[in-house]
Amino acid sequence: MPKIHPTALVSSSASLADDVEVGPFAIIEDEVVIGAGCKIASQAKIRKGVVMGEHNTLANNVMIAGHCKIGNRIFFGGGTAIHQFIHVGDFAMTQGNCGMTRDVPPYCIVHQINQLSGLKTVGLKRGGFSRKSARRSRRLLPSSSTRRPPGPRPSPPPTRSRADRPPPS
Repeated sequence: MPKIHPTALVSSSASLADDVEVGPFAIIEDEVVIGAGCKIASQAKIRKGVVMGEHNTLANNVMIAGHCKIGNRIFFGGGTAIHQFIHVGDFAMTQGNCGMTRDVPPYCIVHQINQLSGLKTVGLKRGGFSRKSARRSRRLLPSSSTRRPPGPRPSPPPTRSRADRPPPS
């Protein structure tokens, strides 16, 4: 039987595996399916029609909009917001306070809004991948737009010494 905190609201039409844990003030709406071993922390909200795989962890205040497909062994950091109809691949991970409006490939780490940080190498190891295949997989990912582009760094603005300043009026 699922372990549901007394203050959590779980729809009678939701299907939870026997070992699911639901924290305080969490909300699980109609037609949600949650697989075995999932842990849902306080104030998380899972909207109608979400299908979640096994052994996922949702930190505090995670919000998953309707009809999303969530893979297995995923960690969602606190305050993660997921738009409706999004698919999240196995072993993915999100930084806290990030948002997703696009599908997330398996074994990837997401930060900010739709920014891929790279591969979750620990997840690759646990998934049985060799180091060689992990290195090959890294080349398939697009580089994040938050990284500094290659090339020379811009020079800092010139500083003025006291001698260069005009006298006070």
